[in-house]
Amino acid sequence: MFAELVGKAVEMSAADLDGWVRELVVLQRRVAAELAAALAVGSARSDYEADGHGSMHAYVKATMNCSDAEASRWNRLAQLGDEEPAVADALLTGRVGLGQMDRLARAAQHRRAGHAFRDHAERLVDVAEHQSYGELCTAADRFEVLADVDGAHADDRAHIDDRCARVDAGRAGVYVAASGGDALQAAEMQAIFELARQDQFDSDCAERRALHGDDAQHASLPRSASQRGFDALHAIFIAYAAADGTERRPEPGVNIVVDASTAGEVLHRHGLVDEPDVFDRSSDGSGVESGVDRRR
Repeated sequence: MFAELVGKAVEMSAADLDGWVRELVVLQRRVAAELAAALAVGSARSDYEADGHGSMHAYVKATMNCSDAEASRWNRLAQLGDEEPAVADALLTGRVGLGQMDRLARAAQHRRAGHAFRDHAERLVDVAEHQSYGELCTAADRFEVLADVDGAHADDRAHIDDRCARVDAGRAGVYVAASGGDALQAAEMQAIFELARQDQFDSDCAERRALHGDDAQHASLPRSASQRGFDALHAIFIAYAAADGTERRPEPGVNIVVDASTAGEVLHRHGLVDEPDVFDRSSDGSGVESGVDRRR
């Protein structure tokens, strides 16, 4: 498949190959714009909830099987297209690339300068189209500085006002993100997290000593540092649930998906049905297999 494409390219002249590359670049950009439009609509309608996702970020990450950073870039692009369709037209027509569009999106969504983006969008798009990526970054940086009328003195207030956190659970596990708050909150949260991580480290060391005795220092710890960090955060969550002594820890619901043959074998092994092929036999017409005791 890919080898056939390489063979096709080998047979082209330099001019034809250049033309093919340019054609594919325009196609790539048009498809990216169409994807951004689809994501914008899905976000506005909260369609991601139909698949059990808690946010558009989680949906994009799972559906596209991409990193957090890439999911954020696609969501920024979708938001830019939704709010500034004239800017997104530059991507749709192939005049501007994905890297330039992401820099424009970050400028448009700058928390203190974004309000002025529309007034400068045409000029920034012109820079993106006709000058280098570095020159666009310089122009976007200058825009953000000049449009931020309050400057760095507003940082503390903005961090407090814009504080946010979310926890998204999905088939790929959990995604946790938090930002903002004041300096005291940041120091408290960091200190608590480090205490929890130290507890997890001490627990690993104790387990290693119990298993290896005097040779413990030469053995590996049972968990990696990143795994201990995750378990530390989970422990903080669980500690909150038990803080008032009522053990409010939620009971998760679990769906076990299994084929009919395996289900029958498991039920038979535990004495719940007479024959392991209970689900393979024809039903009695009621829609329920006659060999299953439903009271169990």
